[in-house]
Amino acid sequence: MRNAIEASQDPALEGMGGEHRTRPHALRETLDWTRPRPGPTRVDEGLVEPRPGLERARLHPGQRIEGTRYRIVRWLGEGAMGEVYEAEHVDIQRRTAVKILRAEVSHDDAVVEAFRNEARAACRVGSELIVDIYDFVPIPDGRLMICMKLLEGTTLWKALAGPMEVPRAVGILRQVARGLAAAHGAGVVHRDIKPENIFLTRRDDREDAVKLLDFGISAIHDGSERMLLRAGTPHYTAPEVISGGSVDASVDIYAWGCLAYEVLTGRLPFDGDTHVEIFAGHLEREAALPSRVRSSLPPAFDALVMGCLAKDPAQRIASMTEVEAALCEAQLAAGIVTTWDDLSLPPVEDERRERLMALLPTSPEPRHPWGRVLVLMLLVGLVGVAAGLMA
Repeated sequence: MRNAIEASQDPALEGMGGEHRTRPHALRETLDWTRPRPGPTRVDEGLVEPRPGLERARLHPGQRIEGTRYRIVRWLGEGAMGEVYEAEHVDIQRRTAVKILRAEVSHDDAVVEAFRNEARAACRVGSELIVDIYDFVPIPDGRLMICMKLLEGTTLWKALAGPMEVPRAVGILRQVARGLAAAHGAGVVHRDIKPENIFLTRRDDREDAVKLLDFGISAIHDGSERMLLRAGTPHYTAPEVISGGSVDASVDIYAWGCLAYEVLTGRLPFDGDTHVEIFAGHLEREAALPSRVRSSLPPAFDALVMGCLAKDPAQRIASMTEVEAALCEAQLAAGIVTTWDDLSLPPVEDERRERLMALLPTSPEPRHPWGRVLVLMLLVGLVGVAAGLMA
């Protein structure tokens, strides 16, 4: 169970189990350990009640955001860099989520650049698996504001209560892999993949549609160099980031492996009471095989997860496309069917693709109960037209 402070802030989460939920706030927050970072910690959707005494400009329901066409509907919470509100465009009446940079960090060039980078990165990817950014607006008081799609649903963090049902976990993990593959294809490395940054909503009448959130510390690459920046959340941070090495797409593959381990087993691959203990695990220890932690988990998933958790980036699975393909192969080997099996297959070589074809539903049902009726009506109409032409 999460500690009393968290539970008091979010009563809906009281009683949720899982070994990883015994960890305090500070061990799940996003860190940039090259510089001090005062302010509130990050939990759930990255939003918590602000600590007493923080100087900030709170906006209130009904208040117009100066210099914009948006009016505040309600306060949603506060994250590492800014406050988040539900707002409404005063002309077109579209509801949106707005993240406004906190006043006390608005003069920090590194924080401002990270805030801008969040909007740029999400727009650059342009995937249905990434939260949609509508606008980036400077406010007259000097702060910056990001306008993004207002999502309905919950985070994967809130959905976790110990190990998840394997079919559900596979469907979610596959979408996360596809979202990261799209980001990497656009030259964007997320660098902070964790359950709090994965939002589960509805799409096409299906639950657990994934949206990746918070590209605030993402690295945008032009292909000519790799970034050197140490930031992330301790439980999901790759060894090379901890040791000050280069940051490339492989750090997201490692984080995906940590995420898959947690979702499939209900435990983190490396845990501890301090950041130092967690980092030591990433650097020095080997995680137990997932199927040994959760005896009911098919061993077919072991090689995939451990292949993402290799200490040496060169020894990890090579790309998120390869991760998705390996996940599909493990799913086939385990004989598991998910509600997301109709996703297009990952772009792999023809022989491998042929094997993965077995994953696709043989007779996909229409999403809507009236789908077959419409198809039959269309066919009848076409037959009628053909008969008329022949008469």
